Amino acid sequence: MFGEKRTLLRILHGVISLDMGGAPFSAAHIACGLQGKGHEVYLVHSSKGGRRDKSHPLLMDMLHEAGVTVLDVPALLRRPAPLLDLVATCSIRNLIKSIRPDVVNTHSAKPGLMMGLAARTLRVPLFVHTERGWAHEKTESPVARRAYLHLERVTARLAHRLVAVTPLLVENGLALGLGSREKYTVIRSGIDRSLFRSSSQAGDEVRREHGIPAAARVVGSVMTLVREKGAEDIARAFLTIGQADPDVHILLVGDGPMRERVLEIASPLEERFHYAGMSAQTHRFYSAMDCILLASYVEGLSRVVMEAMSCGVPVVSTDSGGNRELVIDGRTGFLVRIGDIEGMADRVRRLLQDEPLRLACAREAEALLGREFDVDFVVDAYEQLYQRCLPG
Repeated sequence: MFGEKRTLLRILHGVISLDMGGAPFSAAHIACGLQGKGHEVYLVHSSKGGRRDKSHPLLMDMLHEAGVTVLDVPALLRRPAPLLDLVATCSIRNLIKSIRPDVVNTHSAKPGLMMGLAARTLRVPLFVHTERGWAHEKTESPVARRAYLHLERVTARLAHRLVAVTPLLVENGLALGLGSREKYTVIRSGIDRSLFRSSSQAGDEVRREHGIPAAARVVGSVMTLVREKGAEDIARAFLTIGQADPDVHILLVGDGPMRERVLEIASPLEERFHYAGMSAQTHRFYSAMDCILLASYVEGLSRVVMEAMSCGVPVVSTDSGGNRELVIDGRTGFLVRIGDIEGMADRVRRLLQDEPLRLACAREAEALLGREFDVDFVVDAYEQLYQRCLPG
């Protein structure tokens, strides 16, 4: 792509954890792709930073097999912890001083601030921060919200370049005072579209494994069971759907700290509620679903939306983040207001009961995703950004 001008780089990525959330998943794939292009790639994370304090073996294996050097900073916690935050900041500074990277690219808020401060004081040539949503939107405390927003503004000022996964996120960031327009570049969160398209035959296997009748209509979700993803809302919507239609089955894939609460709410559905837990092979589950439901309060551009659409599965989603770019009312699925449980249930029932509409949405959903959503295209875009923006 770069001909004779292409330069191999030393690149350090940073993310809060490797627990299969959207940011860790994307960061890992970008790191592996850049390593495969011949760059020397490192990835900083915290084994204690995940919501269940564990790294997912799939991501760890993928990174090690690609040859990415994975560096653990256990003091880097998701929640505020002043003493440990100071330890983590010192550890990160020492790593950057030792590695001497050409590029530092962070993918979540806390590493963005810590690594950004270290990168700028140690004169790293290029510091890039990738935005997939805002940390201050994930807290209900007004005091914490203001504090997080201030820190996000500091990170945006430190960054030489900001990457947003959707144009809408750029506009939201500018409205919040997060960086200037000339700093922003839009690069999507990439997925392996061929993997999801090739898994179309796995649906029958998944249904057999979970005791779902072959002819049953199925609504499902793939998600982290946390408040900001609307875990309780989605459980209540599932319950409403299942009670209104005794023939519908529910399939939920994922895990998180709200798991027990979700299972409690859905328990009246009994054998029609199928909980698959966390899976390293989420691509197998989409084809077992007739439509998928997302209830997020905060998003950048949902990876689950992209994965479902790659499999030709229509989506009902809350109007959060950049999801409206892909979820188009009546064409690829439906958008509903955040927190509108009745609206979620109504749109899902409409798709399940109207087969021509459901099939039309499925076809358009699969056709809508362009190559800019493919992981190889995304890796190329990051490489071009680095090469273009490095001094000299």
